[in-house]
Order: sequence, then structure tokens, then C-alpha cells
Amino acid sequence: MYCWRGTLEANALAGGNARLRIRTRLTVWNWCGDIEQASQIAALLVENAVRHSGIPRYGRLRICLAVLGTNELTVDVMDPHPHFPGFEEAVMWEPRPGETPRGLYLARCYGAQVTYRSAEDGSGKTVQALIKPTVESA
Repeated sequence: MYCWRGTLEANALAGGNARLRIRTRLTVWNWCGDIEQASQIAALLVENAVRHSGIPRYGRLRICLAVLGTNELTVDVMDPHPHFPGFEEAVMWEPRPGETPRGLYLARCYGAQVTYRSAEDGSGKTVQALIKPTVESA
């Protein structure tokens, strides 16, 4: 199992920074899944947190990347807002004709199973994407 924890500044570049960090880690780890899609999913979760969590400008988001024994990948993005109102609607949202696909909808299209949980002490929440590998583990 591999695990990496880091922080990102919550600004307009956060999604791109997440994509670069995740792509680099997964390449070094030689993860057997779709690295480009996984890094895009991480970027979407980070961008969503920056946009909707109420984190102050230049605040920090925590991110955790882990490859499990099954070769499944988890991407956890933690922010200081303990609630996610309308989570089910956000995950199940689909664009109307002419609307641009975005956010958690795209993460789901890329194959992520997205969940969230609030910290027991009310200090924030974690949004997690579980991503299956494209090659079965031996």
C-alpha cells in the first residue's frame, strides 16, 4: 500500500496543482489504473472544495492519496466546512442538453465512486473518490 498526504493552497490554481501532484505520485508508484483520469478526478474534488466549502482565500486544503491492497485508489480532500448540503443531488446531477458537464458529475463519469463524511468533532469534512484500477491486481 502507498500513501501520500499533502496540502494545497485554496486558490484558482489548486485543481491544476492537485492534478500535477497526483499524476506524479501515481506515475512513480506505477499504479495500474488510468493515471490521467485519476489526476483529473483529484483536480475536480479540489476545485469543488475551493468553490463550495467556504474556505478562506489562501487557506489550505488537505489531500490524501492512497493505493489500497486491492490496487484501488482513494483520493481524500479535507476542508474545514463540516457539512455538504445537497450532496446526493450534486453527485447525481446530470447536465441538460447544452450545459457543460462539471464537478462531481465528471468525477462519476471518470469512474469514481464519491462519498463524504463529516469529522466527528465538527472540524470539517472529507470528500473521497474511490477509483478502481484498469488492470486487475495479481
